[in-house]
Amino acid sequence: MALTRTINYTQNVPVSLAFGTTYLTPTPSRAVQLIIDSTPAAARMGGFLYTETAGVSVIKTGQITVNGFLKTIFEGDVVAINSIMNTIQFKNEFYNCENTQQTLTTANRTVTAPGEIQIQIPAGTSHGLSVGSTFKIDSTDFQVTAIDSVVNPIRIWGIASTRTTVDITSFSGKKLKNSAGVDISILIDMVYNNPHGDFSVSATIKEAGVTTETGTISFAGVFFVDEPTFVVDPPTSITLGTAGTYYDINWCEIDQADDNYQSVQILTKALTNDPQFLGVAAYTALPGYPSGGTTDAQLQFIGDAIEAKLALGLGVGQNGRMNFSATQVGQRISSVSTSNFIQWMFYGTVTECNLALANLQYAVVAPTGDFGVETRIVNGRSRIYRTRGN
Repeated sequence: MALTRTINYTQNVPVSLAFGTTYLTPTPSRAVQLIIDSTPAAARMGGFLYTETAGVSVIKTGQITVNGFLKTIFEGDVVAINSIMNTIQFKNEFYNCENTQQTLTTANRTVTAPGEIQIQIPAGTSHGLSVGSTFKIDSTDFQVTAIDSVVNPIRIWGIASTRTTVDITSFSGKKLKNSAGVDISILIDMVYNNPHGDFSVSATIKEAGVTTETGTISFAGVFFVDEPTFVVDPPTSITLGTAGTYYDINWCEIDQADDNYQSVQILTKALTNDPQFLGVAAYTALPGYPSGGTTDAQLQFIGDAIEAKLALGLGVGQNGRMNFSATQVGQRISSVSTSNFIQWMFYGTVTECNLALANLQYAVVAPTGDFGVETRIVNGRSRIYRTRGN
């Protein structure tokens, strides 16, 4: 069996490196070393477990996490090395990210956990990144471990690739940069995961001090629990209709392989051409608005203010146009709001969520003005958007 191999692992589940009991020819008797060299990024993804074996010394250097070291050396007689190689497992680092306390109803959450960072950038962005390449947030380098543009475009996972841990705790106003520090995109969401992405380490066999074999051990991971998805897209805008009238609408449909609990949220958002996007009822209320200036100067001032807000990648709630009615399925009932950024939220199994979404009602309050609608699925580690909006 080749020293170079790909190990498929599941988040938070130890997996054998599958060397077997006789990877090395047991005769003649000789001194052998197995050396596993990790990078700081790989060491943050996880480390190696093994059963202590008589006749084998294990040396670890460059500790990054509890189990993650920059170098792990197994040395001893060939028979003992075969025995311990048969016990080696990879275990991804557990950062307890799924249990990090966070308010599900926040518009833009601040995260405080370390681990594998998951960022989202606007759909259609040309980022040029691939698994293994480097990107920056602020001055911290991250190695790409996974990219998704199917479930929820565009999400990128990465792990810090420096010796010193620098945790990014807020995405507000931050930008994704390439390895040279050139801006790629604003960040529109961020969260941390327990590692699940792809990375590799190098391995070397030495016999009596002479290298006899080298190779690369690649790790390809998946989430322990499948992510939810939209199977029928929700609307991004709706027809307002007549004020005071309730309308039935089959909003969307979601899926998740285990039918476990999800939170589905519907948000209404101000469009960029609405003064509410800048937090005022009229542009003339903006601080510093050049009331006595020319029309061109006033338009330039408004445009600059909109661009500055857009650069933060934050949505702005739009209230007062419509209300959602509460929807009850069995013992579970949605929460609704006429003043919150999130207008409607339902928490339940996928089946319960879909029943609620298929029987949604909304009422028109003010049938004037345009606004955006965003729907998202939220679980412990992800916010799955159909559209993110501004």
